[in-house]
Amino acid sequence: MGKYNNKQIEYEGLSFDSMTEVSVYKHLKKEGFNPLREPVKYVIWEGFRPTVPFYNRSLKTKMLVLVKDKIQNITYTPDFQFTHAGYTVIIEVKGKENDVFPYKKKLFRKLLESYGKVIFFEIRTIRQLKQAITIIKELKDEATE
Repeated sequence: MGKYNNKQIEYEGLSFDSMTEVSVYKHLKKEGFNPLREPVKYVIWEGFRPTVPFYNRSLKTKMLVLVKDKIQNITYTPDFQFTHAGYTVIIEVKGKENDVFPYKKKLFRKLLESYGKVIFFEIRTIRQLKQAITIIKELKDEATE
C-alpha cells in the first residue's frame, strides 16, 4: 500500500500512487523530458531536541509523562523533478489533498525562494499538464543565449 492506503501502480519499474501520476510521467517522457520519480526529499523544517520540559499523557497509564523525544524534521518529496534549460522543474500531481499538504506546500515554496532557477507546478489534470509543458518548453537558459 502507498500513501493514504491507496494501491501502488507499477510502470517501467517505478511505483506510482495513482493512474494520473502514471499519465503525467508518460506525457513528460513523450515530450522528451526525463522526469525522475520522487528523486529528492527536501527538509522544509529542521527538527530539534527540545530543552523545555514537555509533559503529555501516556497511552499506557493515561498519566502525564515527560517527553524527551527529538522533534523530527518535516519533509516534502515532490512527485517529479528534472532539469530543462538550466531550470529545476518540480511537478506535484495532486488528487485529493490531505489536511497537511497546504502547510507543507507553503513551507516548500518558502524553501524554494533560496534556490536558484526553479519552477514549480501543481498539476491536477492532463489539460493542466499540457499547459505546464508549454510553459516549460518556453523556458530560456541565459547561459546559452
